[in-house]
Parts: sequence; structure tokens; C-alpha cells
Amino acid sequence: MERKTEKTTQGHQKMLQYIEDLKRNKPFLKIFRKYDKQSSEEKIDNVFFIIKEYEKLNKITKKLLKKYESDYEKITVKMAEEYGLDSDLLNYIHFSLDKKLNKCNLYKNDVDMCVYNDNYDESLGYRTLPDVPLILNRVYRNHLRAYPISIDIHKYASKRDVLDFIEKKWDWIYKNNLGFYTEYEKIRFRKRKQNQKIIDFIWNNKRLKAKEIKVLLDKEFPHNGLVYYEINKIISIEKDRRLRK
Repeated sequence: MERKTEKTTQGHQKMLQYIEDLKRNKPFLKIFRKYDKQSSEEKIDNVFFIIKEYEKLNKITKKLLKKYESDYEKITVKMAEEYGLDSDLLNYIHFSLDKKLNKCNLYKNDVDMCVYNDNYDESLGYRTLPDVPLILNRVYRNHLRAYPISIDIHKYASKRDVLDFIEKKWDWIYKNNLGFYTEYEKIRFRKRKQNQKIIDFIWNNKRLKAKEIKVLLDKEFPHNGLVYYEINKIISIEKDRRLRK
């Protein structure tokens, strides 16, 4: 049932229509009745037994992982939880800070507020390695800490379906899911009015008076157009940005 607080999406209407068409399709109903019969006869005792055994193994695994957890693993968890950085983003920072590697764009395409994954290929496609339980997959767990919410796209969805879904569901998604992870760590992202090189230059000379910085700034960046109070404001903003935890 559609929640009263949510707007109806075109994808919702299309899926309902698709199901109504299938309910009238003879080849589909022939297969569905077999599915329906099998599902009602399915024995679940073995499934519950496997789940219970897995839960026991999971508890043992957690204790072992906690016992042998390295400092490196603790740091990566901290980076993901406190700074929202997964392995790809950390690798990009590593390459961009290393003077010998700062021209490497290997991870630059992964720098975004949103990423997409082929769930079918990752989980059901051809794999050369065995599946790794989530508890042992440190990289993926940290990715989930940095990117906690995902939207699964049906294989018949169109671009308009996806955009319509985001537009109409965003308030609900943020209020009931995404906002939970940022409630105590709100960060405002603003586009810089000034070139980053100018900002860095001013910060590196912050111990000087604004008048002295202005002289140096005009030599290095002749068309900067900044005045004294703007220089002081940039230093104040950067101080908060660079020194806060």
C-alpha cells in the first residue's frame, strides 16, 4: 500500500500495469502456478537450521576479528564512519597527496557523492573467487559505512523512472534513512568562490597582516580582486575548515 506521505511514482504505476498484464498472460501463469505450488510445499526446517549454525559461526568470527583487528583496520573504520571515506576515496587522497603520484588519475573517476554497482554481476555473475561473507569483507563494509543507502534499479526501468523516483521519494529517503547517518555530523558543501590555489596561498601566509598578504597576492595572482576584509574572512573560514575535527 502506498504511504500517504509519499508521492506516487511513474515506476510504481508501470510496475502495477506490468503485473496486471502478467496476471492475464497464459505462459506466465503456467510457470507461476508451479512456483506457487512449490513455495507452499517448501520445507523450511533445513533453512532455519543452516541460519542458526551460521549465526553461531558469525559470533565466533566476530570475536576472532576483534581479537586480531589491526591498527590499520581500526583506522579505516574511523575514516569511513567519521569522514565518509571508503577505500577508493582514501586511495585517491593518497595519490593526490603524494608528490610523486599526484598526476595519477587512477581513482579520480570514483570521487563522487554517488556511485553505482552492478549488483547482479557482483553477486550472481561469474566469479573466479568464492563468495566472501560480509563480516570478512572489510573493504565492502567500509564502503557501506561511507555510502549507507542504495537504490536498486529494476532491469526494465527507464532514466525517467529513476529520476522521477528520486524526485518524489527524496524527502522520505532522507527523513527515514539517509538523515539518520548524518544527524550529528552535518557538513555543508559550498562551491568555492575563489580558486583553490589562491585560498592555499592566503592560508600559507596567514601569519602576515592582510595588507602584506595583499601585496604578495597581487604579485602571484594579479587579477585576484580581493580586498583586506575578504582575505581575513578567507583565513577565518579556512581555520575552521582545516583545524576542526
